[in-house]
Amino acid sequence: MTDMIRKALGSERGLSLVELMVALALIVVVLGPVYQYFHYGYSGWNRASAEARVIQDARLLLIQMSEEVRTARVAIDGGTALEVQSATELNVYTDVAGDEKPEKVCYRLNGTVLERAVVEPQGDAFPYTYGNPVDWETVLRRVNNTEIFSTPDLDGDPVTPNSREAVHVELSVDDLDTPLTEPLSVTATLTVRSRGEAE
Repeated sequence: MTDMIRKALGSERGLSLVELMVALALIVVVLGPVYQYFHYGYSGWNRASAEARVIQDARLLLIQMSEEVRTARVAIDGGTALEVQSATELNVYTDVAGDEKPEKVCYRLNGTVLERAVVEPQGDAFPYTYGNPVDWETVLRRVNNTEIFSTPDLDGDPVTPNSREAVHVELSVDDLDTPLTEPLSVTATLTVRSRGEAE
């Protein structure tokens, strides 16, 4: 037995092409499933991370919007605290700077990007006046739905106005880096808590 091993090791003859092909085929058979296991595991982890990122971004935006809507007040003569301009545009009059004067916070959908701008009030007391928004910042990307803002019917009677102002926000969002199997939907109804005019 040891003579056979010695002869095999001592032989200067290399591997034949057939032996090399058999060895490579065995390596592929062994490593193929291992590669697939890691590939699918990594893809699943990427998808889960993308979903978590999308949900976190959408929820953080809704938390910010909820705070702005909750503290919104009437700031212009004959106006309301919330103005749902269209299904893609919303104005909220709320004190963002903490100076007791309500800024006009504007949201708009620009393609698949949700943007936000803040307009400073002009004047020292109610009623305030506002210019047009200029500096828009991106707050959420890859928004798939074309209708985001609507006025909900809180009292169950579509004929009478709601006793409290509110806006329904519906977002269908995808991830920018790793597109999801299907976009995630996040919805909320945000209600104005303060009453009366801004002072």
